[in-house]
Amino acid sequence: MRKPANRFIASFDTEDDGKGNPYLWAIVHENGSWYAQTRVKALEYILTLARDLRQSNTILELWATNLEYDLVNLYGPERLKELNLTFGKSYLVGAAWTGHNTIFRDTVRHIPLSVRELGELVGMPKLEMVKGTTENIRYCIRDATITRRTAKWLNNIYSEFGITPKQTLASCALTIWREKYWKREVRLPEIEIVRNSKEAYHGGRTEAFANGEWCNITVLDVASMFPWAMITKSFPLPWGPFKRIRSGGKITDNGVYLAKIESQCEYPSLPFRTGKGTVYANGEWSAWYIGHELLYARENGAKVEIVKGYEFLEECEPFKEYVQAFFKLKNSAKGPARLGYKLLLNALYGKFGQTGDKVRAEPLEKFVNKRNPPDDFRIWHGIAIYSEKGAPPPWGNNIWSAIITARARVRLAKEMQRVRGLGGTVLYCDTDSIIYAGAENLEYPEKAKEAGDFELRGKYPKIYIAGKKEYGLCDFDGKWEIHVKGVPLAAREEYLFKGEASYQKPTRLREAARRGKKANEWNEVSKTRKVNFNNRTLRHDKTFHPILIKGQENG
Repeated sequence: MRKPANRFIASFDTEDDGKGNPYLWAIVHENGSWYAQTRVKALEYILTLARDLRQSNTILELWATNLEYDLVNLYGPERLKELNLTFGKSYLVGAAWTGHNTIFRDTVRHIPLSVRELGELVGMPKLEMVKGTTENIRYCIRDATITRRTAKWLNNIYSEFGITPKQTLASCALTIWREKYWKREVRLPEIEIVRNSKEAYHGGRTEAFANGEWCNITVLDVASMFPWAMITKSFPLPWGPFKRIRSGGKITDNGVYLAKIESQCEYPSLPFRTGKGTVYANGEWSAWYIGHELLYARENGAKVEIVKGYEFLEECEPFKEYVQAFFKLKNSAKGPARLGYKLLLNALYGKFGQTGDKVRAEPLEKFVNKRNPPDDFRIWHGIAIYSEKGAPPPWGNNIWSAIITARARVRLAKEMQRVRGLGGTVLYCDTDSIIYAGAENLEYPEKAKEAGDFELRGKYPKIYIAGKKEYGLCDFDGKWEIHVKGVPLAAREEYLFKGEASYQKPTRLREAARRGKKANEWNEVSKTRKVNFNNRTLRHDKTFHPILIKGQENG
């Protein structure tokens, strides 16, 4: 049996002119740093390094921060087809240089921070860009060095559990869970259960209950919301025995049900998918839900009638040992290690909602010989890019993920109900946080004692809310903390208060293939707010009445 290969950890970074034309490549490893000013020399260096490492059965593991961007700069459009590219739902997660002993990893897929933020984490500040060749070289090498420090830190954490880095943090968490804690078989239930549980699987609740400017603000967070939801109760064994529930059947906490809903609640709690996103509405509809969420909705005043569903007859505690172990590690660690354990705590649950759908990228000559080529594809510089449906992996049962997020939404709804009952006006919520005004006598600890408890993140004199994922908190010094998804930091304040902003954005690889453009070319883009609250009616406290829907179905 061949001995597993060792890995030589290195990193690289590139600089370009903003028009898709790179001019500098830096590589850093344990023996020092190196740079090139032509693509040919950069690739020759990597090839030579990888060839030398092969002699000692060692793989070259090259890390980047924002791998897709730097890979395009490293190989250029014409040579990218030499790589085996692996995509997630919408982004590149890894690559391998076929036949050349080299694999690529992205720090962003393990810890979602910029190079500047990583530098602060690992104790090496990012340099400021200064015009001039010598300064650019220092700048590029420093970025690559920050990336390598991060890669070494990640490798050290994973090695504690006897694994090497996978392409994503979530894949590492799954591997640790399977090899160290679960140690049992993992397989899919009947495919109809997988599909219907997918319909019942919703993300964290994000909702703006008001807009505009409000004063006297309190912000709360839940301590370890998803890890708490993973151990607060038992779970069904998805592939174990179950019984089908017929019309009018009883609801159990961990069952999965298609239900008819009639809701006229003051504050409805059930998510419903629409063409414009998920809403928490009143009205009449049918959809698949986890029993835990249906029981709370019924307790809250909704009428729930079961159409059909599944009750599982065997229970288990799949995450108890994993969560307890990582809680202990996190609470005893400091600095970067604490963050690593925290991320691993929260990364696991989503893997159980993984589908088999993939984005493929392969050389055109291989694509044209496929027996059943897809109808929809793009050809870009000799690479065929297309989406492919597939069976979910053995762990992609959807049930566990759906139950975890349902428990989290109910926990959030109960605390919002408590805040309102004690005189607070809930203005906004997002997965594991609540923002409210008033209720000065309501107190929360700065540090929660238990997972699943709420703690005080801070108090602010003012908030401005524009919509979901779009708000700003003003501190007592008049400084704004802007939260806007999908807009660069420098443009967020303008976008929040004006509803539109322009900024520079690079063309990503798949976008370049789709539109026939040049990858990594920066262009000015404009974003204009689309959300409009003009058709929403207001309560006496100036928060919105729920949206009303009728006669619709999800699933």
